[in-house]
Amino acid sequence: LTSRSIENLHLETQHALIATKLSLEARAGELNASLALLRATLESSPDCIVATDTANRVLAWNQRYIASWNIPPLMMERRDGAELTDWVAAQLAEPVAFMTRLDAQQRLPELEQHDTFKLRDGRSFERFVAPQRIDGQCVGTVVCWRDVTERQRAQEALQQSQQRLQSVFDNALNAIVLIDQKGHLAEANLAACELLGYSRDELLGAAAEHFVVLPAAGSDGAERAANAEGADSADITADITADAARGYALRAHSRQHGRLNLRRKDGSVLLVEYKAEANVIEGLHLCVMSDFSARHQAAQLRIDKEVAEAASRSKSAFLSRMSHELRTPLNAMLGFSEVLRGGLAQGLTAEQDFYVEHIHRSGAHLLTLIEEVLDMSRIEADSMAILLQDLDAWEAAQDAVRSVNVLASSAEVEMVLQGTHSDAHGANVSTLRVRADPTRLHQVLLNLLSNAVKYNQPGGQVRLQVEAIANRVRFVVRDTGLGMSGAQIQGLFQPFNRLGRESSAVGGTGIGLVITRRLVELMGGTLQVNSEPGKGSEFAFDLEAAAAKASAPDKLPAEGTPPA
Repeated sequence: LTSRSIENLHLETQHALIATKLSLEARAGELNASLALLRATLESSPDCIVATDTANRVLAWNQRYIASWNIPPLMMERRDGAELTDWVAAQLAEPVAFMTRLDAQQRLPELEQHDTFKLRDGRSFERFVAPQRIDGQCVGTVVCWRDVTERQRAQEALQQSQQRLQSVFDNALNAIVLIDQKGHLAEANLAACELLGYSRDELLGAAAEHFVVLPAAGSDGAERAANAEGADSADITADITADAARGYALRAHSRQHGRLNLRRKDGSVLLVEYKAEANVIEGLHLCVMSDFSARHQAAQLRIDKEVAEAASRSKSAFLSRMSHELRTPLNAMLGFSEVLRGGLAQGLTAEQDFYVEHIHRSGAHLLTLIEEVLDMSRIEADSMAILLQDLDAWEAAQDAVRSVNVLASSAEVEMVLQGTHSDAHGANVSTLRVRADPTRLHQVLLNLLSNAVKYNQPGGQVRLQVEAIANRVRFVVRDTGLGMSGAQIQGLFQPFNRLGRESSAVGGTGIGLVITRRLVELMGGTLQVNSEPGKGSEFAFDLEAAAAKASAPDKLPAEGTPPA
């Protein structure tokens, strides 16, 4: 070779080396740019990322990974994957489960994994494990940890909220159903199942028209959807009749409430009150129902009660007017019969005297009945007047017994007045005194004593006992008559109930004891009854005692001695 040839070869070699160097520098620059881009990508990721090779040596990571797990810098410099794994596992709430999953991944590094772990500090992390491949061959593993604490808490809160809503739905007292666009039941709570008598499985998917009993055309029931929002009553009524498949008229974005009849599984028809709203949840219609039958019946009972009370008031007013109208001529009859029995009696024949006596006795009986009816009307109208006074209890008892003596003698019944006359210290007082209305107390005692005589038997006895008990005065009427059964006692104070003795020879209206009990109550006492068939009856009541007089005691009849 000539020197020029050698020089040219040298120049070409230099040029080639320079070109190679420039090419290598360019490729190095590109590689550095790629590495910088990769590093920037790693650092900009919201996840915690670490990459290891097949020997579990750490190749790359981002700062978020170090910060999230609080890894010491020296540990990262050692690049020991096993050491990092132990460090992470120590911070997990269930490290054993984590290590088990990690062992499985290391045995099969080409498999992907996705799981969630809870940390000891309460945070939650998702873990994504993916193999790193070059030319189809696994050369390592990339692990991404993502902090999902807030998302997990939101999901748990949502789940708890859904559970609460489901609990409210399931345990609501009102029946709640969701109906789809085809008119089928999509959901029903326990109250709806109980209301209709079906199980939940039987209700779901059933057509609403299966349960609705549509009203007859022109009936009042067709007005059940009145008061709906966005439509008048006539339109809604037409919708109900035309849209039987739905069971109620629900148009888009409408709210309605009213009443309708539902047919239960057993065939019975139930009146319910409902509120409905269209397209509440994913196109489903919401309907809330409650049993209106009881309230409807209660309202009807109130109306019936008011009608009955009005009729009772009218009856009482009529009885009061009629009693007053009857008493006027009756008093005239009694007055003239008294005149005939008195001054003119000597000029009457025995037959005429008998007739006059019969007129007087019948008139007196009729007057008693009229007075009872008048008292009953006053009691029903709550207009019975009571004037409480301090009375001599013994004198009141003696007067009542004297008034019944004639009746008792004719019935061959013995009358006995007895009592205890001492206070709590055993000291004698002049007389027992009681707070009562004199007229009404006499009426009460007279009614009890006359009943005891009338329902007694010849040779029987009626005993009136008066005694002091603490600060009360007690009156007890005992007889030796037929007595009463428990069933008869239950009906004893029902107006006009004569306990099956309507056909007996003993007259009466069946309201005397009703009046007597009410009079006792108005005077501050309670009428008590004890009786057994064949053993007679006992009626007792006690009233407030009045202050005793300090005068010398009157002479009392001996115990067991009939009063004069």
